[in-house]
Formats: sequence, structure tokens, C-alpha cells
Amino acid sequence: MLSKIGFRVKEIRNKRNITQEALAEQTNLSLTCISRLENEHAMVSLEKLWTIAQALDTDFSQLL
Repeated sequence: MLSKIGFRVKEIRNKRNITQEALAEQTNLSLTCISRLENEHAMVSLEKLWTIAQALDTDFSQLL
């Protein structure tokens, strides 16, 4: 499940032409946090995932 969430975040972010840096800034998360999530090295809380979904203008369920 971890890999699917990171993959979906990266896929949607790329479709929206948003850099990791921009997503980190929009979500008030660190670039390291975004990178580790996308590269399957870490998981974020549901609260942070919700914030990421909002920043990506996508439905929360699409990330799950």
C-alpha cells in the first residue's frame, strides 16, 4: 500500500506539472518528506495526505 500511495502522489503531481518543491511549499511539508513519500521510503499521516490531496486538487480517495 505504501508504494501505491507514493506512486499516485507522484503520478498526479507530474500530471499537474507541479514540482516536488512547489508541492512541499503548498503543503508546508519538507521537500524531504515529499521525496521520501514518493520514493517509498516513508509514509505520512492521513492529515498530511489530506493536505497533499488538496494541494494537488484531487480527491483524497484517489491517493488511497
